[in-house]
Amino acid sequence: NLVPVGRADPNMPNLAPSPDEYEWAFNNIYDLQVKYADQVHVNVYAPFYARIVRQRNPADFWDWFTQRFLGKCTIGGNYISVTENGDYRSCGFHEGYRVGNVKSKGLRETWDELQRSELHLKLRDKSNIKGKCGVCEYREICGGCRTRAEYYTGDLFQSDPACAYVPKVLREAQSRQ
Repeated sequence: NLVPVGRADPNMPNLAPSPDEYEWAFNNIYDLQVKYADQVHVNVYAPFYARIVRQRNPADFWDWFTQRFLGKCTIGGNYISVTENGDYRSCGFHEGYRVGNVKSKGLRETWDELQRSELHLKLRDKSNIKGKCGVCEYREICGGCRTRAEYYTGDLFQSDPACAYVPKVLREAQSRQ
C-alpha cells in the first residue's frame, strides 16, 4: 500500500498502482493467505483490504478484523506513533499530523489530548467521510486512507482514490439512469 509521503510523494505518478491493480493484488494476497494459512501470515496495511476480505465472506471475519487486521486507517483512532526525533503522530505516514513531542509532553497527556481533539473526534466518526467512501456499505470497516485522500483531493474527508470499489448505492443509481 503506497501512501504519498516522504520519498514516495514526488514519485507517486510513477509508483502508485492503479485502483484496479490494488484490487487485483489484494485479491491475490487473500487467495494466497487462504491457501497457505498455516505457513504464512501477511499484514496488508490498506484500509480497503478489509472490504476485500469481507466480500470473500470468511467465517472468522470479525475475529480477523478486530484481532489481526493491521491495515485500519489510524488517524483519529486508537493509535499514536513516536518518530525517530520524538514526535508523536496520529498517522504514522503523515508528517502533518504531529501532535506533540516526547521532550515537551508525556505520552499520557498527548494521548488524552488526542482523544479530545475536535479534528480527531470528527475523524473517528466515519459519517463525516464524503464522496463514494461516505456512502459505501463497507465504510465502517474501511473508510479509506485519509492521508491519501488529502494528498489527491486536498480534503482529509474525501474518498480514497486508490479504491476501485463502487458502492452498492452508486451502482443502483447508475442502473436506474
